Parts: sequence; structure tokens; C-alpha cells
Amino acid sequence: MDSHLQQHQPVPGAVRALPAWRRLCGVVVCNLRAGARLAFLRAVTRDAFSPSADVFAALVALNLLLLFVLGVASVGLDGEFNAYEMPRALLFVPATLLFGLVAMRISGRDGSLLLFAVAVVAAGLVLSLLWGAAGLLIQHLPRRLAGGNWWQYLYYGFMAWWALVVVAAVARLASAGPGRNLAILLTGWATLVAPVMWYPQGYLWVPKYDGSAAAAAEAALWAPVEEHVFYAQQDMLRKTLAAVQPGRAGIADIYLLAAGLYAREDVFMKEVKLIAELFRRRFGADGRSVVLLISSGAGVRGASSSLAYAASKAGVHGMQYNIEAHVRGARVHVICPGGIATPLKLENIAQGAQASGQDAAKAVEQAKKQLGDPMGIARVLAFLASEDGDYVRGTIFTR
Repeated sequence: MDSHLQQHQPVPGAVRALPAWRRLCGVVVCNLRAGARLAFLRAVTRDAFSPSADVFAALVALNLLLLFVLGVASVGLDGEFNAYEMPRALLFVPATLLFGLVAMRISGRDGSLLLFAVAVVAAGLVLSLLWGAAGLLIQHLPRRLAGGNWWQYLYYGFMAWWALVVVAAVARLASAGPGRNLAILLTGWATLVAPVMWYPQGYLWVPKYDGSAAAAAEAALWAPVEEHVFYAQQDMLRKTLAAVQPGRAGIADIYLLAAGLYAREDVFMKEVKLIAELFRRRFGADGRSVVLLISSGAGVRGASSSLAYAASKAGVHGMQYNIEAHVRGARVHVICPGGIATPLKLENIAQGAQASGQDAAKAVEQAKKQLGDPMGIARVLAFLASEDGDYVRGTIFTR
């Protein structure tokens, strides 16, 4: 075996007389103490560490144990082992060994491979413990104190701290000259800091998978595209068209009704651009085109019970700026309805009432007294599409 994998620092005679496992524990503790000094950017020398393959393996095992214990502390005993997290949990092993190998080659000092690997893993264990403790503290703070951007500050604060620890490790342990130390430092940031930012570790103990909750979430996701919802649209369309009046006598007005049901592709945005260009060329609609986007007050002002719904409606609201920039001569409006008594809305209210043991019919009737009429939204759309709405601009909020 290479000399850099065999080099051990001398240990006191009392420690050497102990059994092997107890001697290893004593050496690991000594390395953790030196790692703590490094983690707090205190002065530390190469002699403070006792690097060996056994010590490195023990520190790796302690890191996995820490991720497990922090998970239990966060979730409780009613959880399960997260085997899928193991690849991320062990990513630091080849990263630290690679960092040590590069440091050894650049500095030309034997023994640097395990020295740097043990040092950064020991320091990283201390930071992981502090990170986990801070996370648990914030998790159990009262809501009024735990709000805001605590997690963001905590994350970037520890990332900056970790980057400084790598700087301290190179400055204290390399001693290879400014140029070579800089090369070792850049390698450390690339192999130790960047992966933690892009591929952070997670806990090895997570909440148990709830199949019924997942099924309910899946059903809620696909509820808006159930077949009976599509059938209800015909009646709404007939009522909407009945309220539309021609804007100019003797001139046929052409209306386009479109639905973008798959937002992962930009094909719908391209369709809008192509249709607008076609209308300009064939019907002389330049300056007389109106684009009406149906968003929601929930996607702009909040107060939505569904994060996915609010996010999608917020995306529709933001689409107006893209259309205004790329569709020449079009008047663009975003309509943000409030609480409207649509068939889907009323059905959701009925289902919620049934789930809570209430009378569904009474809940729906009570909701109809408070919710707006879909025909009111249709009249707003008809007005905006007409010449009378030419002086209106921007986002329209309704009741």
C-alpha cells in the first residue's frame, strides 16, 4: 500500500494500550476536535490530525449516523429509512478523496491524501451538526418567528461558511506556496463546495409514504380534466356567445376560442403569434386584435387552496408581458375572476361539505349567494373584445 495511505500520527502510550476499537474511537475523537477547530476557523496544524483509512471510514459512518439521527429528530419515530438518499449521502466520499489526491500531487507531500480527506470530513461533520440543530430550532419555533426567509439565510450562510472552511484547510494544511495553494483551493471549491450547493444531502429518515394521500393528491390534480367538466363547457359557451353582440354593423367579427391544456410546451404561445399574424395579413386586424387571458385573483393576489393552481394562474398573468412584446398591434388583457359559481367550483364545495359531514346541497346553495355569476365574467369578456373596451388596458379584476 502507498505510503500516504499508511502514515499515522503517533498517539500516546495510554491510547496504544487500549483495545483496537477503543483506540480507534480515541483517535476519531482527536480528529473531530481538530476538525472542530478547523470548522470554527481556528488555528490548527497537520500534527493535530491522525489520518488513516480506518479513521476516514469511521468519520464516514458517523456522517451517515448523523443524517439518520437528524431525520428522526425532525420527523419522529413514525417514519422510514430513505434508501434512495444513500447516493447523495455518500457523494462526499469520492469528492474528499479526490480533493486529497489533488492536494497531494500539487503540494508534493506524501500523506496529504488522507490528511485533507479526514480534515474536511471532520470539519464537515461539525458543520452538519450545527446545520441540523439550527434547522430543528427553526422547525419548532412559533410560526410568527419561523416565518420569512430563515431557510434561505441559513442555507447560503452555511454554504459561505463551508467555503471558508475549505480556504482554512488549504491555508493551514497545504503550505505549498501561493500559486499551488490557489490551485488546491480551486479544486476544493469545485469538488467540495459546488456539489453541496447543487446536490445537497438529505436525511436518511423521512415520513412514511402515505399511499392514500398520494392517491388523493393525484385525483385532485386530474379533477379539472374529468370528462363531465368538459361537457359542462358547452352550456357555458352557448351562454357566453349569446351575450356577444357585433361591434360594427355590416362587418363580421371573428372570435377565436382556444385552450392551452399542456403548459410544458411553448406551442400555445407560438399559436397566438401565428394567429395574430394571420389576422393582420388577411383581415387587416392590425391594431384591432384583442388577446384575452383568463387568469385568477388567486394567482395574483394569493389566497388559493392549491399551490399548483395559483402557480399556473400566476404564469398566465405573466404571459401578457410576453404577448405584448411579441404580438404586434394587439391589445392584451388578463382577466382575474374572484370567486365564481362555476360547475367545478360548486362541485368542489359539495365534495368538501360531504367530507366534513355537512349537507352538500345547503353548502352549495349558501355558496351561490356569495359567489359571482359566470355570465358576469362573460359580459366583461364581451365588453373587452368590443370597440367600447378599446380604452381599457392591463389586468382586470372581477368580484
